[in-house]
Amino acid sequence: MRILFVSERAPYLPCPDTARADAAQLLCAFAASHEVGVLATADPIDTDLQRRWPGRRAAFAEVLPAARWRRPLSGDPDVGLTGLQAAFERRVRGFMPDVVYLHGAMIAPLAAATPAACVLTPHAARLSDLAGRLVRSPLDRLAGWFTDRGADAWAHRWFAKAASCIVPSYADRALLGRHVPLARVDVVPPGLDLGRYTFRRSGDTDRIVFAGDLGFRPHADAAYRFATSVLPRIRRVRPRAEMILVATAPVGGARRLAHLDAVRIVAPVGDIRPSFWSAAAAVSPFDAAAARRSLVPHAMALGTPVVASPGTTAALPDVIAGHHVLVAERDADLAETVVLLLGHAVVANTVARNARDLVERCYGWSAIAAQYEAVLKRVAGAAGHPVSVAA
Repeated sequence: MRILFVSERAPYLPCPDTARADAAQLLCAFAASHEVGVLATADPIDTDLQRRWPGRRAAFAEVLPAARWRRPLSGDPDVGLTGLQAAFERRVRGFMPDVVYLHGAMIAPLAAATPAACVLTPHAARLSDLAGRLVRSPLDRLAGWFTDRGADAWAHRWFAKAASCIVPSYADRALLGRHVPLARVDVVPPGLDLGRYTFRRSGDTDRIVFAGDLGFRPHADAAYRFATSVLPRIRRVRPRAEMILVATAPVGGARRLAHLDAVRIVAPVGDIRPSFWSAAAAVSPFDAAAARRSLVPHAMALGTPVVASPGTTAALPDVIAGHHVLVAERDADLAETVVLLLGHAVVANTVARNARDLVERCYGWSAIAAQYEAVLKRVAGAAGHPVSVAA
């Protein structure tokens, strides 16, 4: 199968930018079995090594200077897209791909510039999340409203031009359903680099980690509820228990959590792994909408047993309650379940090992890339480019 792989920014590894790292992992997986050409852009701060990285994996790689994608007032495509589109049309004519893969929401208009079948990964978590953001001032709120409205208008105008959109959760699928027919939205969970997220069982026996985005209201509310209602119950049984909040920079009312007894905020944090490794249990008491942004698969990979809400497990269909994670909903039940993990090493070790096994089967990049490839093959076949299973 010939795949034209187009990315907002040139993929490379190792990379701290999740979107670029994900693109790089997919490129490596696709290039191992298919003929792949790459078209991308790069910022001025990108090094020559980073710009050349995709060319060492693909049949060809063309990296253009990055420019603004969208006009701020009209919302129309700007010079970044017009320049990329010219190269895109030229590469489609010359390479004649069976399918085009578009990695990034801002390059969605390219799907309207070619008769070739296109698959889009728009990073849908950017869409309309701002209603749940905690903002500091009316000016921030106004800026958030404009950003949110612009993202929705862009999605509505361009995303349906692709034959399929890939999103990381069913909550994202429902969100995107306002702009794209649900039959054309595929769900593929985020992949994990299992070499980076290694399994360790070395946490403090009284440390609990809560990982989330404290600038996102549902996460901040869940953290406050756990710190004020669940943690005191745990400390009645285990007085040394402490809660570590691993988060992006706290915003607004979320700062009050730092003044609570036995609560410590680690934010902003660039690497979540040490915090998870240092804890005996991870908690994810989110509803289904907030759970799509949880870090439960990361905790499972790292060896930290998880206590989750039914809403969290609903967002992870492969997870079996009581086997891969322990599940509780009411505050008293959450406290009792965390105490069970803190006090019984056999239970904690068993849950942690089961969870890691699941991650290796379902969330490693080899498994995730195979799901992406299945979507690409289906779309290529529907467009008149049938691809054998072995291709």
